[in-house]
Amino acid sequence: MGKSLLILIAGAFMIFALTRLNINRSNIEMTENSVDVYDGNIAKNLAASGIEFALMKLSEDSTWTGVNDKAVKGGYISVKVEPTSSKYYGAASSGLKYAKLVTSIGKINSKTDTVRAVVQFPESIPDFLKYAVITDKNLVIDQNTKITTDDPGLNANIHTNKSFEGKSGNYVVQGFLSYVQNAQGNTNNIIPNYNPKGVSATKKISYVKLPDVKASDYISKATDVYEGDANFTTKTDLGTKENPKIVYVKGNLKLSGKVAGYGIILVKGNVKVTGTVTIESEEINGQNIGLYSEGPIEILGNVTVKGQLYCNSDFTMGGSSQLFGTVVAKGNIYFGSSCAIKYVPASSNLTGSFWGDEMKPANKPIVLSYYK
Repeated sequence: MGKSLLILIAGAFMIFALTRLNINRSNIEMTENSVDVYDGNIAKNLAASGIEFALMKLSEDSTWTGVNDKAVKGGYISVKVEPTSSKYYGAASSGLKYAKLVTSIGKINSKTDTVRAVVQFPESIPDFLKYAVITDKNLVIDQNTKITTDDPGLNANIHTNKSFEGKSGNYVVQGFLSYVQNAQGNTNNIIPNYNPKGVSATKKISYVKLPDVKASDYISKATDVYEGDANFTTKTDLGTKENPKIVYVKGNLKLSGKVAGYGIILVKGNVKVTGTVTIESEEINGQNIGLYSEGPIEILGNVTVKGQLYCNSDFTMGGSSQLFGTVVAKGNIYFGSSCAIKYVPASSNLTGSFWGDEMKPANKPIVLSYYK
């Protein structure tokens, strides 16, 4: 009886020991699996952080090509940056400009994970199109002219490559004034919307280059061609977003009717806009119409213009005319009477076809596609 009891007790201990061993082994395996899962998640997060690190470095230096085994909190990252013309990783060329493929590998212990992103530096509009008003010569503001913007965080900046004169105490400029020679007359009404450092609203700066409009260079792209003068007295449709028009006028252009749609009017001679005229925009930002002229542009009367205006000569605006957009003139600019300019920033969609040589990539890249 005693021997049998001893054998029974020994067997029970053996079963307990084996059971305990199995439990311990299972716990170890569970722990190892948990560590693997944890390390896998860390590696994935590290790889994702590598993309963010690349965006920061590319914002500082667009030629940055990457880093190997950079020690970071929790592990290591390796980042490779290479040029691409494809919007998606592994896809055929999309014809992209200023695009990069970023490959980021996160590593912790024996675990690695890879994240890829295609980023692009979007084209930035030329410097001379970043003003509400800019001229190669003199800029004169008279009487009740208002140069403003609806965005309280945006300034309607103005610039002259020569001299500025504020003739009246009633005009308003919601932006900074920059000039090359001097500023005279009243400048007290130049008050930027956004000026957190409280710097002077007027400043003498270096010359800003303004290229010439060469209307004839685009005659081959024109959808409508006028061999002589053109007189638009009724509604003129510039087309749709999908099929915009490029109108070329070899002579002078007189506008006394409505203009709407998408497109550009290129004029070899002079432009005169008079009467009750509306040049409309179908976009909220008012940047789907451009009026480019080699000669002077004169806007008088009850005129409403929405778009970009550019001329190689003088620009004159008077009466109760309103402009929603930008003005660039290589000649003198004169704003008189009670005209109003509401600054709407130029869009690269409209400027790219004409100022492509002047356009450069922006400093900050954007992510086009992302692969985990």
